Amino acid sequence: MKVTALIENKAGEGLVGEHGLAVHIEYNGKQYLLDTGASDLFLNNADKMGINLADIDAAFLSHSHYDHSGGFGGFFARNSKAKVYLQNAAKELCYVKIGPIRHYVGIPKGLLDKRSDRFIFVDGDRQIDEGVWLISHKTAGLAERGKKAHMYRKTQKGFAADDFGHEQSLVFEAGNGLVVLNSCSHGGVDNIVEEVRKAFG
Repeated sequence: MKVTALIENKAGEGLVGEHGLAVHIEYNGKQYLLDTGASDLFLNNADKMGINLADIDAAFLSHSHYDHSGGFGGFFARNSKAKVYLQNAAKELCYVKIGPIRHYVGIPKGLLDKRSDRFIFVDGDRQIDEGVWLISHKTAGLAERGKKAHMYRKTQKGFAADDFGHEQSLVFEAGNGLVVLNSCSHGGVDNIVEEVRKAFG
């Protein structure tokens, strides 16, 4: 298994960085993409590292914030086959409150409808490939974390503290255990580890 950061806050020599994350994973002869950063900049880094994004077999969105989903338009221009797996709760509804003002920080507006052929919505845990799993949040009370972080979701009844139901972990079965990938881990690393432990016994 090989995990390569295509973009993150810092960049190595000859690469660019931005606020966000995109990760390339090689596992069991297949290639996966977790998130796409805030823009198409990760495409340039992939080219410089010799990673052909057209070869990605499946992609995942860790949670529905722009700095992890902003590059999907560019990814779709490079890759015509990979489906993107995300939780049912991952709609274009995320906001952060700064002072009295709520700012939209969700998936680029219109993307989910425009490219509905590429997105697969998942309800809870799901096995994607042999040894590849998505694990959703089941921990109660995560809205308290959202409230403390000033993060909200727009609902039919108005704004509510984000319970991070749109967040998911990508888990790979390794020879001696599990590899757990999450991005911002808004739901808490402690909760994420416990959810994975319970899912796999």
